[in-house]
Amino acid sequence: MKHSSAVKLAAVRHYLAGKAGMDATAAEFRISHTYLCYLINLYRLHGREVLLPAPKRSYAPEFKLHVVLSVQQGTDSLPRVAARYNIPSHTTVKNWVRLYQEKGTNAFRQTTRDREKMMTHPPENDPPMTHEALLEELRYLRAENAYLKAMQEHLLEKKPPGAGEKARVVQSLRTGHPLPDLLKAAGLARSTLYYQLARQRAGDKYAQVKALIVSLFHEHKGCYGYRRIRSALCAPGRRLSEKTVRKLMQQLGLKSPVRQKKYRAYRGGAGRVVENILGRDFRAGRPCEKWVTDVTEFNVGGRKLYLSPVLDLFNGEIVAWETSCRPAMELVRRMTEKALRKRRGKGHLLIHSDQGWHYQMRSYQQALEQKGVQQSMSRRGNCLDNAVMENFFGHLKAEMYYRKQYRSVEELEKDIRAYIRYWNHKRIKLSLGGLSPVAFRAEYLKTG
Repeated sequence: MKHSSAVKLAAVRHYLAGKAGMDATAAEFRISHTYLCYLINLYRLHGREVLLPAPKRSYAPEFKLHVVLSVQQGTDSLPRVAARYNIPSHTTVKNWVRLYQEKGTNAFRQTTRDREKMMTHPPENDPPMTHEALLEELRYLRAENAYLKAMQEHLLEKKPPGAGEKARVVQSLRTGHPLPDLLKAAGLARSTLYYQLARQRAGDKYAQVKALIVSLFHEHKGCYGYRRIRSALCAPGRRLSEKTVRKLMQQLGLKSPVRQKKYRAYRGGAGRVVENILGRDFRAGRPCEKWVTDVTEFNVGGRKLYLSPVLDLFNGEIVAWETSCRPAMELVRRMTEKALRKRRGKGHLLIHSDQGWHYQMRSYQQALEQKGVQQSMSRRGNCLDNAVMENFFGHLKAEMYYRKQYRSVEELEKDIRAYIRYWNHKRIKLSLGGLSPVAFRAEYLKTG
């Protein structure tokens, strides 16, 4: 059954795009498995144009002998040989081999009809090859076959082999084949070969750095991206660019989770709303100058858990936090009392929240007034006014909650406790010069 060029090209691209395996692609386009393998090899070796319609071809006797000798000297299949020499069907190669076995070198002698055709259309190619030229060609074919056999796994992959892999294969075959023939088969310059071999002898200069990257990545449970990894690596004085660290992490298959962003709209008020004094000015010059707070929800097998933390805008530290299975006022009250007990100094303190009903309650507002704390609230339905708190919730859920299937609320509470301790004491912030919140506060108090 003949197939159009469009069908051939579509089948090859379907397989190379990873949409289906070899058998499934062959079945979908009604092409035999062997013929599909041939088309794929043809496409990889000669490009898209080789599958487009082309005029009928005729082959010189020397070319036929050349192909037959390559078949006999090598171990490649007939479809692979046909693909290498851009012959439309491996059956043609099979017939040439059969003729050669029956008649020897006389199999490809020109007939009277061939000679008449040659007289009508004089050949543009060179005169027949001499015996020495054939031997030289045979020697090259042996080197080419050995090279292609060694590179077979790479030829079957989507990406062509790089110069480093070509150099490694050429070097391994040098004892049995002349170097010029191997370089010609690989399409490699002699200078490139020696450059790549020198690099391979030198070894991987980033081996130690890669080991440190893996150690840091797993120490932080996969939460660090390339920027934080780079900051941690450069702490002892090692100089690495972000681009280099990102490339090494890609080679190692290490990637931090992508946070899922979720917008939660305002659901109504229950008391007195106060002015937005913070005004998205998330900078603080000292500890306990500006705090932000909010409540977030977790779901564990149908049961709910609520977390209410307080974050210091000076260094991003979680000052205090509480959890509860109900979003009652008691949750926010306990958290507020705990945070105020940890308040350092007697300077002015501003605490900012959204317009949640907890923060509008008179009991909450009185507790702040008694401690001399000024209250601030986001504008209605505007989560960006409390972006730093939302940012913490995003990290917490992406780096901990979404990465594990929790079986109980108690298990989740334990992990929240561990994560907040990790956030405060170990997780570095680039905005703090590569220090953790607690370390940054300690440096501030030491110099102050």
